[in-house]
Amino acid sequence: MRPSALLRFPVLLLPMLAAGATLPKPAEAEVAILRVFEPGSDLEDRLPTLGKEIDAIYGDLVLTNGRLTAVIANPIEGRDANLTVRDVGGCLLDLVAADDDSLTGSQDELAVYRPGKTKGGYRGWAVRSLAEADGADGVDDWTDADEVTGRWANTTGLSVRVGPLEGPHATYTLRADSPVLEITTTAGPTDELRVDKSSDDFAQSPAGKADWAWTESPYWGGAYGLRSQVDGVTQQVDITRQKRGLLVRHASDDAVRLLAAGRSRIDLARRFDPDRPQSLVLIDGRAQTLLGHSEPFSGRASGLAGIVAMPQPDWMLTVAQPSEHGVKELAKVRVRGVAELKLPLGPLRFSAETLGSVAIDPVRLFNTADRTPQIALTPNTRTNADTGRPAGVTAVRLITVDEDRNPIPAKVAFDRLDGPDPNFGPVSGVEAVREVQYLSGPPRIILLPQGRYRVLASRGPEYDLVEQELTVPPTAPGLDLTFTLKRAYDTPGWLSADFHSHSTPSGDNTSHQRGRVLNLVCEDIDFAPCTEHQRVDTYQTHIDTLGLRSFLASCTGMELTGRDLPINHQNVFPLLHKRFTQNGGGPRIADDPDVQVERLALWDERSEKLIQQNHPTLARLLADRDNDGKPDDGFARAVGLLDAVEIHPIELALDLFPDIPEPREGLRKEWTVGRIPGWLKLNQARPLTGVINTDAHWNHHGSGWARNWIAVDDDDPRTVRTLDVVRATEAGRVVMSNGPMLTMTAAAGSSNGDSQAGIGDTLAVPADGEVSVTIEVRCANWVDIDRVGLLVGPEMHTVFERSGGDGFDVERPLRFRKTLPVRIDGPTTLVAVCGHGTETLGPAVGEEMSEQRPAALTNPIFVRPADAAD
Repeated sequence: MRPSALLRFPVLLLPMLAAGATLPKPAEAEVAILRVFEPGSDLEDRLPTLGKEIDAIYGDLVLTNGRLTAVIANPIEGRDANLTVRDVGGCLLDLVAADDDSLTGSQDELAVYRPGKTKGGYRGWAVRSLAEADGADGVDDWTDADEVTGRWANTTGLSVRVGPLEGPHATYTLRADSPVLEITTTAGPTDELRVDKSSDDFAQSPAGKADWAWTESPYWGGAYGLRSQVDGVTQQVDITRQKRGLLVRHASDDAVRLLAAGRSRIDLARRFDPDRPQSLVLIDGRAQTLLGHSEPFSGRASGLAGIVAMPQPDWMLTVAQPSEHGVKELAKVRVRGVAELKLPLGPLRFSAETLGSVAIDPVRLFNTADRTPQIALTPNTRTNADTGRPAGVTAVRLITVDEDRNPIPAKVAFDRLDGPDPNFGPVSGVEAVREVQYLSGPPRIILLPQGRYRVLASRGPEYDLVEQELTVPPTAPGLDLTFTLKRAYDTPGWLSADFHSHSTPSGDNTSHQRGRVLNLVCEDIDFAPCTEHQRVDTYQTHIDTLGLRSFLASCTGMELTGRDLPINHQNVFPLLHKRFTQNGGGPRIADDPDVQVERLALWDERSEKLIQQNHPTLARLLADRDNDGKPDDGFARAVGLLDAVEIHPIELALDLFPDIPEPREGLRKEWTVGRIPGWLKLNQARPLTGVINTDAHWNHHGSGWARNWIAVDDDDPRTVRTLDVVRATEAGRVVMSNGPMLTMTAAAGSSNGDSQAGIGDTLAVPADGEVSVTIEVRCANWVDIDRVGLLVGPEMHTVFERSGGDGFDVERPLRFRKTLPVRIDGPTTLVAVCGHGTETLGPAVGEEMSEQRPAALTNPIFVRPADAAD
């Protein structure tokens, strides 16, 4: 690209688009390489700011004209987006459109668009202006994109070519005034358009031939469309549906692809064809009436149609078009307060519901010859004169407070007793997920249809469950629900932690990361590292935005997931987070678990960190490297560097008791049955801290049903230090539980003396071998136990059962307390275990996990003869 053909372009403040600010439409297209600049650079201003799947990093290229922003991945080997989107050099990673009317913009949910090929990427790239492209298509027309400094702009448009001109390549073209991206490729007629399902209302093109391929995610406000043209004439495409996304085959290798982003299928259609006759619909959350006016079948609409009575900003609007062949759904659109939608002319049918399943009956919009607005309403859509809301709907104000009336984060679930549960949002959502509302502290107003509900307010196992029946009448001015959550017991010196959870940056799920943070904090998790697959990342931005530093501590970390699975998963924290770099500055995988763990140990110049082996087949990890069933050294190098190992599901700790009732079907699996016994035996020779985690991928009760209590000097989330958590975990000061709070101490001699030890400590035993062990169990009102055991070494030594009464003659929250003498003959371990053989956790942990039986297991106290301990 010759310098004379270029213009310096002023900074585009893309974040303003997210704020809904009005910007003049630019007259230019611009291109910029995301490079590392000096401190204070405006790198973040150059990125798309809307959406869950923004993957741009330094070295990628941003192509924008103010109406559309595209991010093209650096065409180099090793450019990966996440765990499941790999080798994307030269492919499109982000695509966000500004809304022509309100400038609110679309949400980015694009995982990857691969033009001309479905595997691998391109190498090398170049840039030129469209003005220069009018001449011969020669090498001299192109400038190596790596030579681009600052921002280059052109009043006609710009093209970016990925791949060599003389070999397979693809070209992205953005014209200065265009709402679509044009793509050509010599690499083949098939493209991959990957957009992962992110909500129940996600939809995509059916398989087969069609005029265009599309995906639509109404809840998140993101849609993508791909059309094909040859010589300016639209061609049909052949669509194949994959597990994730679409394969789109074009009729000709010479096809020009038109790729658009928007908020709905209707939005995409008008971007492809901006001259198409349309009407304008204004949706105003303050309106109390429904009026309609549109031009029939031709011409431009001059009136506005208002869809009514939306006292809550989040509604799902379905737009359909009736015809002699039936009603065809055109799109679903999530409406927040005031919004404007361009719709095709002709008769339209609307239906809507809140995200709490409050339905508005279908409304048909049409007009008479004199253009007098006509309304077709069923009784249920009439507004209540007293409340201004649809009949049968009541506004409910929710707030959760502690015993001092201070707002605290908590989970409120609505179980409808006379109909289907409300559905406030998808499992990938943020503060409203299925029947659950996650409250971060401030009150929230929701809408509920009339009916009877059982409402459950909870905050993890240290708090009592509050249960209340609620009747929502057909008409009501509003209800106030204040839940006072009582702490069942204090845990001084203990921090609850979940070391393993995920959200959409991981690539194997689409849960919003802020929703993960809310899920964690509302379940009273005190410490949670960010452990996304294949990238160092952070929760801190969300914690700070929500004002949750008093309740949740976190640190940067990652899960490194290799190809030899399930053995080659490790979580590690803390790590240095290098924003906008490949893997967030973290290491790449290795095929050999020994090498991968060594790489983690050496990373960040051998920094102090916790390396956790995730859900292993323990027998293979320790003694069957090649998985042939014959004993060998296993992954000895890796084991020597590990600090902790996951041994869940914790419910299998109940198998340590004799005559335990059979659990629910499917609990015992081939790869989990031996974990806890194998871990107990391992600790006799090589201590390795046991932990349990949720590995949560969805935000619907995903976190909270399992936790580790970590013994630390400072248990305040505001001031706890990450390395204190790391060191306490390495030392084995950990209790694993899905509900009961189990503690154990041991003292040398027959009574508590000066020589005492807690979980993870080493106790020196006098010559007589006498040890005094004290076990206590505490439970909130929704958890109970009926048995407690003490293991000496890997074997059960003593069992206490509720039916016997010994140790159980206590009241809540203390459910068991017993001090017992134990004779020790040599070096060994003491481990406490408790649980319930028949009762389950119930609805406090969500329906999926409600059938778990309560269980808890400590890490060992190590007992050594006094001379050996010295």
